[in-house]
Amino acid sequence: MLTWFRNNAKIFLIAVVVIFVGMIFLQWGRGGVQNVEVDKLVVGTVNGTGLQPASYDAVRDEVYNNMKNQMEQMGDPDPENQLALMFNDINNSAFEIMVDRTLQDEYLKQLGWEPVKPSMAQALLRTQLQMFGIEDPDGYMKEYENDPNYRSTLYQLIAQADMAMFGAAVSLENLISADEVEFLVMDAMTSVSARYIPFNSSPELPLEDELVEFYNSNTDLFVSSPGAAIRYATFSVQPTQEDIDATLAMVDSLALSGTGIPDTFSVTRTQLAGFSGWNVDLSAGDLSEPFLAASMNQTSMMAGHSVELLSVNSAVDDTTGDSDTLTLVHWEIPLFPSYRTVRETLWDLEEGAESILLTEYPVYDQLSLVDYGELVISRETTPSATIPQSLISFATDSIWADSIGPVFYVPSLTTGYPALMVARKLEEIPGGQLTLQEALDNNAILLELYSRRQQDESLAMASRALSAIESSGLSMDEWAASESLEVYDTQQFNPVSVRQWAGSDQSAYRGLLGCESFADVALLADEYTVQGPFSNNGVSYLAEIVTRTEAEIPDNASQLAGFYLSVQNSHNQVFFGRLMASIRSSADIQDQRDQYYNTMDSLRADYAATHQQ
Repeated sequence: MLTWFRNNAKIFLIAVVVIFVGMIFLQWGRGGVQNVEVDKLVVGTVNGTGLQPASYDAVRDEVYNNMKNQMEQMGDPDPENQLALMFNDINNSAFEIMVDRTLQDEYLKQLGWEPVKPSMAQALLRTQLQMFGIEDPDGYMKEYENDPNYRSTLYQLIAQADMAMFGAAVSLENLISADEVEFLVMDAMTSVSARYIPFNSSPELPLEDELVEFYNSNTDLFVSSPGAAIRYATFSVQPTQEDIDATLAMVDSLALSGTGIPDTFSVTRTQLAGFSGWNVDLSAGDLSEPFLAASMNQTSMMAGHSVELLSVNSAVDDTTGDSDTLTLVHWEIPLFPSYRTVRETLWDLEEGAESILLTEYPVYDQLSLVDYGELVISRETTPSATIPQSLISFATDSIWADSIGPVFYVPSLTTGYPALMVARKLEEIPGGQLTLQEALDNNAILLELYSRRQQDESLAMASRALSAIESSGLSMDEWAASESLEVYDTQQFNPVSVRQWAGSDQSAYRGLLGCESFADVALLADEYTVQGPFSNNGVSYLAEIVTRTEAEIPDNASQLAGFYLSVQNSHNQVFFGRLMASIRSSADIQDQRDQYYNTMDSLRADYAATHQQ
């Protein structure tokens, strides 16, 4: 019970505040609270346009509900607890959405786009009716206008069209040309292989005086983000016997009714016995009992199966029948833990979280432990399959007072099954500017200065090598042999893959193929011509293209329609991001949420003082 009250304390607090604020506005409307300036009742401004509190609350609800729906669709049995942790994240996301929408409206006005009006929504609705095959859309509209749901449908269309306007404007402003399509086709479909020489320097470790000088000249590099050190344990949720029985019953029902989407395959009796775990004694037309075995469609998972024997091709020299070939119709349903199983497991972990996290190695015999340890999480930590956003919020936000967080839901691990994580906050890390001693103690200065020197020296080595190759008249292979250096071959790759790897977390370990500038060389440079230098993660490279198999552009451009739409969509996404960044950079954005809440506190104080008198 105490746990329940702890987890829902924030909800009670919000309810009280909302009721109190509502009473204040009621009293204010009756004239009970005076001298309130209108500009203080906005949560922010964008180029002088006020962001209204009611709109802010609506967007917060929108963000909250979207996140809740996503969590529920992924099977989270208790999204409210994790969303409570993300209270500040949701607020900040809502504010940023309001800012973006306001800036987008301003941009549309500059382009001369009018706001969506009811008449425009009616025209859109009429067009949709025509597309649905309605022969008399005007007559249908007249009848529909008397429907009680007509006005709500119209307002939904207005809202949908209004939200789609900016995307439509961006698309029209950014139509990709035929030449760009051809370039991107070549970028995506050209197959390339290359050879390269890596240059990796090993500079001497910097002296302490050099570390101090580097720190004093680059203090902005040594700033830590607020966060916390946490201890965590992750457990896989396994299906129960009840889940197994339900899965077997479902696959048996499919097989008996002949529904679903079965597949057909041929195996020997021995192979089927090894797969199913029972001796096969079926005749043509027989349907097996449902059985549990490894999934044929998803690795590392079990599934419920049922098979029907279509025919038997007897082996000539085998009197046992073990080598007979059986042609089978096969039904399969993956085995997953039910919602009830996940929910009950979550409750068990809630009760045992404190004892589980007492020591560095968690002990909990009731579940399968798949991961545990201690790590530092900050606001710079990127959410991943194993680190949900709610865990980052728990580590970096003070809204959750308890050192032990709620049970975190992890939708899918490598096992294919969902997992549940418990975490304990061991130590708060305030963040901010690191002192010289702190930066020395954690080797931050050493790593930064050493990596810079390594990068500079390896780049200088590669540049000298390029000059030597060009002046010697030797090929890259010949020069490398004369210098006793090894030449490496790349795998086959597409230039677009290099661009994608260079812009992702994979860049650091992709080597040459993580250098964005190498993508253009791979697509355009002459073969067997030394190119470079290219640098990545402290290593520099010289490279030459060995083979290039270019894509053939079809004469009939309509064959590229699907690719064109895909490229246009990607093009729009990139343009959209750059456009919004540009608009934001020149906008005057004022976050006045604190000022707004201070005003509300003042209203509450005035209201309380008035009633005390």
